[in-house]
Amino acid sequence: MDQTQQPDRQCESEKNWIVIGHLGSSHGLQGWMKLFPHTKPVQNIQQYAQWFLQVAQEWQPVDMKSIQLKFNAPKGYFYIKFADSHSPEETRKYLHLKIAVPQDQLPKLPKDDYYWYELEGLTVFNQQDILFGKISHLFSTGSNDVIVIQGDRERLIPYIKAVVLAVDLAQGKMTVDWDEDF
Repeated sequence: MDQTQQPDRQCESEKNWIVIGHLGSSHGLQGWMKLFPHTKPVQNIQQYAQWFLQVAQEWQPVDMKSIQLKFNAPKGYFYIKFADSHSPEETRKYLHLKIAVPQDQLPKLPKDDYYWYELEGLTVFNQQDILFGKISHLFSTGSNDVIVIQGDRERLIPYIKAVVLAVDLAQGKMTVDWDEDF
């Protein structure tokens, strides 16, 4: 439970699909596009065998020809070229589409590590069994992840071992060491 694994909050769970990135604008004259991964580290997006693009509310496989890391940092991105794109005009059909993989392609995590999509929607209680609400999403601050809980008010709680005492996915519950007035 030291840290959650990515895909993160930006990666939306849509039935059995996990969004791992999205496409931006075209780049250059030879059919390249910008790809913004939602994985951490950003290079993890390359580990998935088959990508799918959401076109007209359906997930369709895409044949990637080449990928190049452009900026190696937490907010890095890639240039990507698909097999059927040789010009900026041919990339138009891909502009701003989501990239996803089937949920079963995600690597198995060690005990007490969770993907963010697994935590979203859990009901959060403190040690005194006071209901805080449900986890709407998580985000990273660089030093740790933060849980955003929507209830009688919004609460931001650090996702660290000292605070998150228990996660029960089967029960849909998380227990935290957090004062109700904080």
